[in-house]
Amino acid sequence: MLARSRYLVLWAATLYWFVPRIGIRGGDWHFFADANDLLLGRHPRGFDAPGGLHLFANYPEMHMGPLSVLLAGLFRLAPGDGSAAAVTIMCALAPVLVLIVERAAVASRSLRSALDHELLPLATLVGGLVFVRAWFDVAGPIAHLDDVMVLTAAAVVVWAVANERPLLAGAAVGLAIGGKSWAVVLLPLLGCFPRRAALRSGGLALALGAAAWLPFLIADRGTLAAMRADQGNDLASGLRVFGVDTLTTPHWVRPVQVTIALALATLAVVRGRWAAALLLAVGARLALDPATFTYYMPGLVLGGLVWDLVGSRRPMPLWAPAAYFALATFPQWATFEAQGFARVAIAVAALGLLVRARTPRPATSPAG
Repeated sequence: MLARSRYLVLWAATLYWFVPRIGIRGGDWHFFADANDLLLGRHPRGFDAPGGLHLFANYPEMHMGPLSVLLAGLFRLAPGDGSAAAVTIMCALAPVLVLIVERAAVASRSLRSALDHELLPLATLVGGLVFVRAWFDVAGPIAHLDDVMVLTAAAVVVWAVANERPLLAGAAVGLAIGGKSWAVVLLPLLGCFPRRAALRSGGLALALGAAAWLPFLIADRGTLAAMRADQGNDLASGLRVFGVDTLTTPHWVRPVQVTIALALATLAVVRGRWAAALLLAVGARLALDPATFTYYMPGLVLGGLVWDLVGSRRPMPLWAPAAYFALATFPQWATFEAQGFARVAIAVAALGLLVRARTPRPATSPAG
């Protein structure tokens, strides 16, 4: 009975975690508001360098992408600075993303409804509750619009792959890249489609991403340099597990992160474990990231949810809770060193999915 009412429970949980956050000030919305002003030629107090197409080169602390800056401008049309509207809508997306992933599982398993499988509704309920809780660390009140764009696109891509919709998948990836550059790790999922469809969807993704970024790259070559990681090396980071003890981030970190994430996601697709691609890619990124911000965690939980519902032979809420435990629960009482090991351990453990059973997938897929 509870499993049948799973979305009522998920919406109730969303409301339960949202209400206490109403009116909380802070978070990072001011970065999006300032970036939007600078992009449109306005200069908030303390921002004296040119904006416009020089925005990302002159303000490397703006780690978002052009499309998330433009979307922030739409939210700013609402009363106030737009943060209340943005946080409300972003928080409300949590149960919607769970539904999208569940519908992908239904399609991949050739079911008419999730209720046709005895375990899928329960896995959705338990894993969905974990994801909804994790989602608030990126949506509200921290309000990371760019990460919300990427993770929403990731869920849409998973649904599109399961339902053989290559152009929708390509559009989602392209818009996500325009929202934040690290969304390039979603590109390998487009390889799930037959060759011609994969080329079309990949071309669409690259065209949309290029349309967003190329004007900035052409106008100012410093834009590319500004994309590198420049955070301090947190004491609990996975980098320290690998012996990188510098206070600042080495310049090689971002290219290595992206290369390994793309390689693992591609290997997952080639080996028919495409539903593990997001978990593997995000896990690699977090294991090698100098920062340990809590808003990184929902991406790994979403990747775990995708595998739990879509990839696993028997839907079970295992990887989503494991990701949340490793990155949210365990750090509350563990030492910095232990936290770093946990970040690396969950990423390494996910590699085991590459040798497990193949993901259910449409019969027309070349990797099936």
